[in-house]
Amino acid sequence: MNRLRRILVSLFLVWTFVCNGLPVQAQDFISTSDDISNGSSVFVMRQSRTANQSKVAFVRTKTKRTAVERKETRKKVKQQAVVIKKAKAKPKPVKAKPGKKTPPTNVIPPKKNEKPNVDQLDTSEAFTAGADTYVDRNQVDKAIPLYRKAIEFNPKNTDAQEGLSAALTARGDDILDKALAQDATAEVEYTPQSAAASYLEAIELDENNAEAYAGLGEVYDSIEDSEGSTENKDKAISAYNKALSISAGLTELFAPLGILFFQKGEIAKAETYLAKAVATNVNDWETQYFLGLVRYRQNANPEALAALRKSIQLNPKVAESHYYLGEVYDRLDKDAEAIVAYNKAIEINPNYVEAWFDLGVANYNRGRYDKAILAYSQVKKLKNDYTDAWLNLADVYRQQKEYEKANAEYVVGATLASRSKDYSKEQKSDIYGKFGYCLGKTENWESAILQLKKAVDLDEDEIDYTNLGWAYYNAAGKALSEKDQNGTKKFLKQAKDALKKATKLNPKSVGGLLNLGLTHEGLGEFDDAVEALKQLNTVKENWDIARYELGFAYSLNKDFANASEQFKRATEINKDFVDAFYRWGVSENALGRKDSANTILKKLKTFNSPKAKNLATSLDLVLKGAVLKEGQRQVENKVNEINPLKKIPKIPKLPF
Repeated sequence: MNRLRRILVSLFLVWTFVCNGLPVQAQDFISTSDDISNGSSVFVMRQSRTANQSKVAFVRTKTKRTAVERKETRKKVKQQAVVIKKAKAKPKPVKAKPGKKTPPTNVIPPKKNEKPNVDQLDTSEAFTAGADTYVDRNQVDKAIPLYRKAIEFNPKNTDAQEGLSAALTARGDDILDKALAQDATAEVEYTPQSAAASYLEAIELDENNAEAYAGLGEVYDSIEDSEGSTENKDKAISAYNKALSISAGLTELFAPLGILFFQKGEIAKAETYLAKAVATNVNDWETQYFLGLVRYRQNANPEALAALRKSIQLNPKVAESHYYLGEVYDRLDKDAEAIVAYNKAIEINPNYVEAWFDLGVANYNRGRYDKAILAYSQVKKLKNDYTDAWLNLADVYRQQKEYEKANAEYVVGATLASRSKDYSKEQKSDIYGKFGYCLGKTENWESAILQLKKAVDLDEDEIDYTNLGWAYYNAAGKALSEKDQNGTKKFLKQAKDALKKATKLNPKSVGGLLNLGLTHEGLGEFDDAVEALKQLNTVKENWDIARYELGFAYSLNKDFANASEQFKRATEINKDFVDAFYRWGVSENALGRKDSANTILKKLKTFNSPKAKNLATSLDLVLKGAVLKEGQRQVENKVNEINPLKKIPKIPKLPF
């Protein structure tokens, strides 16, 4: 157990080491004691430990029109249709209708393929006239059966056919409007689908009924597609386009068409229709809002701001407009404006989960962790199964080094993520990895191992095996502190197995090679430790820590000549590396090079930090051959002060 005892000695050599320029892109190394040079194993974060969190925009935020907005569109389309119909209407010639003014009761409808006689034609006209009267009184439901009777007596009665088509369209509109304004307490349930039959029959009677196509488009637009399908969106687009092909004046359909293409991700087509909609009516807030979303999606930020501001000017009470305004500001790094916009969205809609979430992200990414905690906590209250809120809050606590609180969030977040199809295997592995790290920081090493095993099972890569080895190595340290020699040996062997897998998967794994070298030292396998750390130095040639650790491995193997060379290289790479100067001096002394060791001592005395002075004092005593009883006591005090595993037994003597 020389290596683990050596860790305690090395804790006397504490300094703040910032790890920059690591060889694995977008990864961070974190050591158990936040001090790699103390012989501490390293944990590898898959991404930088301070990596920005991601927004929810265009991932889960709904971009469909509300029922109120749909009803408003319906109203505008019908108004346009009335204007168009009046403009196209031609005065009908007045003609005397044969027979009685009311339908006779003794006339029988013609049989199929039988030409109607005069009485049947007269009856058909009478039913049509009656139906028209009901239409004029807005009593469509009474008109429809009369039109049907008129057609029954004369299948070629075009007035009745067109009248019935218009009446069915009106009934479909009524059903659709009721469906869009459906009250939960209503006795009769209306759905958009229930209007479809009326529209389809209206189209069958009159294939040029643009209003029926427009209504049918709204029906399909109102129906949610199943996951991965755009069937209803496609049907809605087809119906809207058919309505426009019949009646180009129905320009109010441009906006819903643009919105549908936006929802399908066909941004160019969405832009085309929304630009037409704005050109037709610049003062429609909904069109401006969705045009703003299109511009945002196109990274046309100034145009997005203009459209969203216009939307807010026209209708300041729409929370979504303020929310996406905040998204644009945040993208432009206009922090103050973004926060104001998010807060305005929340003021309008206190239950706006996405706005709360992205407010948390904006604060986290700028280091305002307390405010991020408040925002994410609110998300959890509103939607307690919102996985990312639990995980992001855990990350906040991890950044604040409040590891117990982080674990409480990770345990729920990891459970939710494990059941979700929204997370890839790699993402789940990363979650388990961070959870395992925080468990380790609270000394729950066996629980940390359990989580890191889950990470390995999901994504067998060198990072996960490196981190599993990290947990086993530190579990061995805890076992040693509890005087459990069997446990210590078992965990070290498990650490070695995991780390060998890591370095087999990636022979250039910096974290894996470093941890493997330390584990070999803990097992007393000094030759193997040297080989692993030599390989590390070929991967990261100018890393002072790698040189330092290799030097120490040589020291444990009593190869002081090579140890001295490595400590010297470490000081050349980092001229302020006082620990390396100390170890270099000790190695030179072990080789009998007193003059060289004294020169190093003089250099060490030039550093002005308290730690450097302590090291200089210790090296001076080593060179004088003194028994370091007082120095040993200082080591023990320092161990108890900073070591997270405070129960580790005191070492009997210094190795040099």
